[in-house]
Amino acid sequence: MDTEDKGFSESAQAALGSGTNRFYVYCLTDLKKGKVLYIGTGCGNRIFEFDHFDAPTAKAVSKCRKLGRFILAHHLTESEALVAQQSLIAFARSICGKKLKNLDGSIQGIRTEDWENRFGFEPADVGKLNPDGLILAVKLPQAANRNESAAERENRARGTWTVAKDLVKKVKYLIGIDTDSDNAVVCAYKVAGFETEETVRNGKTLTAYRFTFTQEKDVAETLGLQQKSLPGLKFANGSDKTYIRPKNI
Repeated sequence: MDTEDKGFSESAQAALGSGTNRFYVYCLTDLKKGKVLYIGTGCGNRIFEFDHFDAPTAKAVSKCRKLGRFILAHHLTESEALVAQQSLIAFARSICGKKLKNLDGSIQGIRTEDWENRFGFEPADVGKLNPDGLILAVKLPQAANRNESAAERENRARGTWTVAKDLVKKVKYLIGIDTDSDNAVVCAYKVAGFETEETVRNGKTLTAYRFTFTQEKDVAETLGLQQKSLPGLKFANGSDKTYIRPKNI
């Protein structure tokens, strides 16, 4: 998605944080001249708003031919963001531009375009989905924001899910839903089989299932869920899973 005029999508905004930890620190740069123009704090689409600038900053930004927007830190409280902002301003004024020994590329900001590409999920109407088999949708909160490998996410998705015995053999696909990012579909797999184990919940012994997956790639694309979110997908109160059924089931 082009963030230039529209700002972040809802899921990309959600990935920046929520509640008291919704604040972030950002900077605006002149990409042609390699200059830092402004370091600020905010939440939501603040990085795209210029009405709070003083006259010198507004003039510098308006003259910039290639403006860069970078997220430097996120999931902060307002006080944490302000402390980080002041430290970065002091750094930029005193050291920025000098050769630093630790510029190894391991720590850097994220451009708004890259943030949107990573966390921006286009809302899809769950009612219009008609998969060719039963989909088990499981909660994977904070998945979009976790620094985890594909293998680690797949292992979390395998889970130990309590599924109705009359349905478990019908599950053809499993998708992971980040309920903290507007129900973003963060992974999708075709089911190869499952293993069973006993688990105790609320004093009751239940059969839980750990799924195995095929090696098939591009499952999300096959289901029409690549880089999509399902804001209309409902989970029963306290449940960590739900189902998306083909129209003929």
